[in-house]
Amino acid sequence: MAIVACQAILALLGGGILWGVGQDSAAIISWFYGAAAIALPAAGFAALVVRQPSLGVLVLGELGKLLVSVVLLALAPWMLGEVAWSMLLLAIVLTVNVYWVAPIWLARRRNV
Repeated sequence: MAIVACQAILALLGGGILWGVGQDSAAIISWFYGAAAIALPAAGFAALVVRQPSLGVLVLGELGKLLVSVVLLALAPWMLGEVAWSMLLLAIVLTVNVYWVAPIWLARRRNV
């Protein structure tokens, strides 16, 4: 769940920077939607795996997480109306990369 928290922090920081720099509402909303399309399914997956740890749950949960993310991205034009695709895709790329960066950063903070 710490990684999902790091994803949420990244989403808030990115949205704050976008608001401070351009105040383009479509870009800000697209940023948050892109980050949420990755972080929300990840939070559900983490809760499922913690509650029921098994290989089957891990595999099916990962498949479900990916499918929910893809469906959310496919629904973006209908959900948002005007989509700033560059901000949405940038939020997705950065939020997914938190899976790699956050464990390293968290381990260094704990002196592991």
